[in-house]
Amino acid sequence: MREAVEICKSLWTQETTTYNGKYYRINDTYSDPKPLQKPHPPFMIGGSRERTTLKIVARHADKSNFGGSLDALRQRMDTLRSYCERIGRDFDSIEKTSNIAVVIYKTPEEY
Repeated sequence: MREAVEICKSLWTQETTTYNGKYYRINDTYSDPKPLQKPHPPFMIGGSRERTTLKIVARHADKSNFGGSLDALRQRMDTLRSYCERIGRDFDSIEKTSNIAVVIYKTPEEY
């Protein structure tokens, strides 16, 4: 995923792109027309793998989405904050969303 995001960003912002990664290789490739959004369309990256996905979010995402329990969400946010600090990125520059399930009952007995 990291390589794909890096390639997309380059294709959308550079005249041509050459990329030689582990999974993708492109040589002197161009993409036209360029997106209207500048510098590129925002990237939303969803996922919760702390050693992989959250590092990619810290480096590349404009928005992120997490699922899981409230405790897991807190842990992921702390981890993301730590990764942002390591690379010098403002944690608050990433828009965060969640898909935590909420169930509402009329009375505690219905639970």
